[in-house]
Amino acid sequence: MLWLFELVGDDRALFSSDFPHGEGRENSALEILQRPDLSETQRRKLLYDNTVGLFGEPWVAEKNIVVAQEVNIALSKVLDRYSLPIEGTGS
Repeated sequence: MLWLFELVGDDRALFSSDFPHGEGRENSALEILQRPDLSETQRRKLLYDNTVGLFGEPWVAEKNIVVAQEVNIALSKVLDRYSLPIEGTGS
């Protein structure tokens, strides 16, 4: 993991467990917390700070979802107006 921090910086790495999918691990966050090669600051950035920096505080993230839905509706109207297909939908 230190190579990742060296490559992109510890301010840009995000944590993902992919749980409960089959390839995910139930205790992967705990594994990060127990890694002796990571500093307390690196663990906090990886498990919380960087995600909050990207998406906002959890109570703000819900508002961001509403805004994203509004943007999606507006984009759909523009695409409909110009009869443009929406990529990935086949329409």
